[in-house]
Amino acid sequence: MPDYLFQHFYSTLAIIAFLLAALVLHHYSKRGREWIPVRAAPSGCLAFIILLTVLTFLVSCLFSAIRTGKTWEEAVFILARLLALAGALAVISRLTNYYMHRDGIKDTLNPGESTARLACRLRNRGICLFLIIGVIIFIIDLFTITLPVPELPPGSAFLISTPIPLPEENAPEILISSRVTNRFFGESDFDLVVRNANGHKYVFPSILINPGGGSAITIYRLRPAGGRNEGSLLFTNEIQICLLNLATMQVKMLRGPSSNYPSADPEDLYGPDIENRLEIIGLYRGRSCMPGVEHTRETRARLLKNLHEVE
Repeated sequence: MPDYLFQHFYSTLAIIAFLLAALVLHHYSKRGREWIPVRAAPSGCLAFIILLTVLTFLVSCLFSAIRTGKTWEEAVFILARLLALAGALAVISRLTNYYMHRDGIKDTLNPGESTARLACRLRNRGICLFLIIGVIIFIIDLFTITLPVPELPPGSAFLISTPIPLPEENAPEILISSRVTNRFFGESDFDLVVRNANGHKYVFPSILINPGGGSAITIYRLRPAGGRNEGSLLFTNEIQICLLNLATMQVKMLRGPSSNYPSADPEDLYGPDIENRLEIIGLYRGRSCMPGVEHTRETRARLLKNLHEVE
């Protein structure tokens, strides 16, 4: 996904630099077996990036439709990385055979050696070069982890968004996504995108800020008296609490550090008897939202305490 490439901006630039260098060598070099690994390895790097991007997108779409736990998500994403690695090695192998067949290369130093064994040696050299490039890119990624990286704008279609499941048929479409702001400290901002029944789109950037360790968000619904569909959604990551008023399409803050959003008013709570009108929607963590799950047993009690303070 593009947001993943932006998070690893400098290592992505390093991969592009290796590809450009390979193109220059390919253009000015003579045809020969010594150049086959140099041509094949960067192509394997490109194949790895493309496959990882496509597989990450497909897996993210899968977890947006199917609710699973964090363990399953991590396992599937590890599998996606292994499949991308296997695809890159397959590309190196096929390109090695292609260049040998195109250039008619044979082992002139060891005439008795079969073409298959020569292809195996050249393929292994290409894989070794691919791994060396990978180690260099990992080192670049490690030493640039504290540097600022470009960010996608809030509400961008390239961000991985997760729908929040609301039971009503005519409920607005609500998507939540996270943007990494500092990989070294694990900091990220959570954005909200709302589309109402008329198709109007509302973008609320940085409704919650994760300074590290607050990546799980519990979502509640505060129904108004009378049981109307309008009401408020409450988001808490145990550090901050924010409220989205579905009637006015405004975001208010209940608890947390300074924010661009105003503080919540008693009118946003729609009257007394909050305990009976507060219902759990689900837990957003990773790239899925698990309905009916709270982060901890104390999450609801802390939220009610803050709601009573506003009331």
